[in-house]
Amino acid sequence: MVLGVGLLAIWAVGGYLSPKYVVGTNQQWLWYVGLLLLVLYVRSTCGRVSEDRRVGHTDWIRDQTTVGEALIK
Repeated sequence: MVLGVGLLAIWAVGGYLSPKYVVGTNQQWLWYVGLLLLVLYVRSTCGRVSEDRRVGHTDWIRDQTTVGEALIK
């Protein structure tokens, strides 16, 4: 837990300051774009997982194996 919080802090501070050194000055908006994309990805993934649970698909690996076996036959 402590390691995770520490790495999150390093990512947040370093990620916010990196466009200034990598791209140029006044490019902090790039960090916000990356943060927005991360939030959208997590939101869509959580939505997909909850929909799978609601429908009853809990073991997607087994479903993929079944589809693969059907294609081989």
